[in-house]
Amino acid sequence: MLAIVIFMAVSFLAVALKYQTSAYFRLPAAVRIAASVLHAVIVLTNILLYGLLCVVDYHSLDLPLAVRLAGLVLALPGICLILAGIVALKAALFFPSGGDRLLTGGLYRLVRNPMYLGGIAGALGIGLAVASRYALYYTVAFAVVLFIVARLEERDLAQRFGPGFEEYRRRVPLLIPTPGSIARSVTGWPGGRR
Repeated sequence: MLAIVIFMAVSFLAVALKYQTSAYFRLPAAVRIAASVLHAVIVLTNILLYGLLCVVDYHSLDLPLAVRLAGLVLALPGICLILAGIVALKAALFFPSGGDRLLTGGLYRLVRNPMYLGGIAGALGIGLAVASRYALYYTVAFAVVLFIVARLEERDLAQRFGPGFEEYRRRVPLLIPTPGSIARSVTGWPGGRR
């Protein structure tokens, strides 16, 4: 089972190579499409493997019912953040183009990577709900990998969007909401799409 956790973490790191987009956009269209399809396959494979971890390792930890219920409460908004991020990004999620616009409105006022926050919250919440040791190991590895991927993406975003991205980065946290980012997301900090 630990091998599955390691495979899942390494495969997500492989996805990060796609986000060296200064090189990505110079690749032939067929190669970019193949990389995007591989990205989608890796994400779906990891979701299935996470589900397998949860089933096979179900209740390997003796967690109180309150903690398991709190896991469910944490997982639901996490999954909603992922779905809302998919809607916001649309095709750019798997098929980025050089002309994409920087998203700074909606969920992107809360944190710069709401889908990553949702993935971590969802994985942690489900791991707690099913009381799975290996699901929680995966959650830690997943959080580290997503942090690395986010940093790689930010190098590209800084190059593509320059001062607009730097201003956005100063105002909005990477993964963990702050009181200021929560207030801005509720009050509607000006920004929207750029």
